[in-house]
Amino acid sequence: TYQHSLVPGLLQTPEYARAVLETKPNASEDEVDSLVAGRLARQSVLDREDPPAPLMYALVDEGALNRPVAPPAVMHDQLAHLVDLSRKPNVTIQVVPYDAGGHSGLLGAFVIADRPSAARIVFIEDVIGGRVSEDAATVAEVVLRFNALRSEALPKGASRTRIERVAERWKEATSLAGGSPAERKSTRLNSSHITS
Repeated sequence: TYQHSLVPGLLQTPEYARAVLETKPNASEDEVDSLVAGRLARQSVLDREDPPAPLMYALVDEGALNRPVAPPAVMHDQLAHLVDLSRKPNVTIQVVPYDAGGHSGLLGAFVIADRPSAARIVFIEDVIGGRVSEDAATVAEVVLRFNALRSEALPKGASRTRIERVAERWKEATSLAGGSPAERKSTRLNSSHITS
């Protein structure tokens, strides 16, 4: 998969997923709850044992790591989650750095699915959700773009280091903002206890 604006859905924390899915126009809280639950349920594919979990290669543009789609504490936790996932044997996460400049990946996100007993398919994201294609020419074009982007991406270890560095900046921003919601509540409770 390649994502230029967001962390890929299969790699999202519940809080980050909610922040992303809440942006859907006119979505009710129940609809958002359902969308989040569906997204989290799909993530179990990365941990399954029978059949074995698929290999996932995720290219994430550096802009997605820095885009404040959620409060700083949620962004920090999301990037820490990416670091943890990058240590799984079936998950490879690589960052396409700002240094890559303008590249074809800025035109849109996509997923390529290699299936052992069927033709390769692609999912091309767009503003209304996206489309699936098995057309050989379309698949070949998307695979070409993925390979070109991968040649611009940082290696696995350097990508993890870059994610950790950005996560640390989100952690600092969390401190400046008064901590995470849980920390702010705890601080308020402790302060009221001291003054009473």
